[in-house]
Amino acid sequence: MRIGFFTNNYLPRHTGVAHSLENFRLALESLGNDVFIFAPRYSKKDEENKKLFRYKSIRLHRNLGFLRAIPFPHSSKIRKKIKDLNLDIIHSHHPYILGKTALKYAKDLNLPIVFTVHTPYYQYIESMLGGIGELISPLILESNIAYANRCNLAIVPTKTLKEKLKKAGLKSKIAVLPSGIQLEKFNQIKKEVARKKLQLNLSDNIFLTVGRLTYEKNTDFIIESFSIIAQALKRAKLIIVGNGFDKARLVRLATSLNLKQNILFTGGIPYNKLPLYYSAADIFLYASIIDTQGLVLCEAMASGLPIIATSQAIGTRDLVKNNQVGFLVKPKTNLFGRKAIELAKSKTKLAEFSRNALREAKKYDHLALARKLENIYLSLVSPKK
Repeated sequence: MRIGFFTNNYLPRHTGVAHSLENFRLALESLGNDVFIFAPRYSKKDEENKKLFRYKSIRLHRNLGFLRAIPFPHSSKIRKKIKDLNLDIIHSHHPYILGKTALKYAKDLNLPIVFTVHTPYYQYIESMLGGIGELISPLILESNIAYANRCNLAIVPTKTLKEKLKKAGLKSKIAVLPSGIQLEKFNQIKKEVARKKLQLNLSDNIFLTVGRLTYEKNTDFIIESFSIIAQALKRAKLIIVGNGFDKARLVRLATSLNLKQNILFTGGIPYNKLPLYYSAADIFLYASIIDTQGLVLCEAMASGLPIIATSQAIGTRDLVKNNQVGFLVKPKTNLFGRKAIELAKSKTKLAEFSRNALREAKKYDHLALARKLENIYLSLVSPKK
């Protein structure tokens, strides 16, 4: 098949959506399909080729969180080219901007269109704008549902999100299909080797969190909880991998809690270097407020890491099996910290949760999930195609 992905986020912008698309692209092409990407241009150095088309964009300040560029959704160059691509199906990954463009091309070319719900925009608005956000949030959800209902099929990563959207008025066909990861890239490095490369002490209790340093990832909660952990475990270290506009404030918070010597802020790490950090850690910490899935949770499990996570986000609640791969707790720093200490002190639990995590991660193999996505496409494509 010839598949067109339309997205407002793509490489070299490192986001969960970008990596989800790239993993699916690689897997779908390994199955014999052609995947064409339509994405924003972030800089003049961005790659562009016969399967990757960039829309001119308004580039935003690099610290503005998860959105780095707003693409102009019209391109005469791409418009002329797209008819020649002879696409079989269009896959939209956002309801706005290039998502609207995807919908237009699907109509003009008489092609089926699939829409993946990656981002709960209504929750972002509510969290960012407080009281005003609470008023606007239902309108955002309504517009997302309206977009999904104009598509032939909507894909959601979890059953919980499926039920929520159905109650909100989603009438289109719905398929539950999480994003996958390349399992073979994780759990390949021995802990002692990883720690030696990162100059970390083998006897330390190392906790890890990975993600953008923005408000919705709730990293301040992790730091505050870690202050409790550090009091009980004298050799405790926390590695925070990621960058974002919240970094300076988080560094100040760590300093104010006298944790400067216990916390390592790595900044942004190249994606191919991430497995090294996962391999070096003992336990993964996660407290995101808003997530439909959370690829870093899958990566942590694929690395054999037990997880301590809070229960706010839909994705976290569905992915983290409580008392199997780790502990899923209410968002209270005392409870979070105590559970982390309990797990760190139990070699038996650490080993059990690690085995379970590796087994659970197999559900997110990108090749297996790509085959399911391929079958979804085939169910919608005309038999003539």
